[in-house]
Amino acid sequence: MIHSISMLAVGAAGGATAPSMLSLGVWAMCLAFFVMLINALLKLAARLRGKAPKPPNAELDIKMRTLEARVEKIEGSQMKTADEVHAMHLTLIKSEEERATRLHERIDPLAQNTAAIKGSMEAFTTSFNNMTQLLMAHMARNS
Repeated sequence: MIHSISMLAVGAAGGATAPSMLSLGVWAMCLAFFVMLINALLKLAARLRGKAPKPPNAELDIKMRTLEARVEKIEGSQMKTADEVHAMHLTLIKSEEERATRLHERIDPLAQNTAAIKGSMEAFTTSFNNMTQLLMAHMARNS
């Protein structure tokens, strides 16, 4: 009997032996046992924790309709606000154009007055220079 076990251990073609095949089977069985044990423990933990209750479809439908109504209300409010902002923007542009027009209406007369003052100053300067030259000539003759 011992001789037959040793023959199995050596093998006819030099391949895997019976005891090594046996130990491989034992290891596979141990691995399967531990995988099943871990799976059972995870299921037990899930049962102990409890599952989140799922609301019925009718309740989900009500919540969905409520959310849709809120979204529509917000979208309508957003559109109204966008229209108001656009109207305010147009009003602001118009008021700025009117302000620029009024500003130019005030600047143009000032520019004309400035040109008149500049002409008066040039005439005064010319007159002053002429008077200075006459005074210098008169002083030169009298000295």
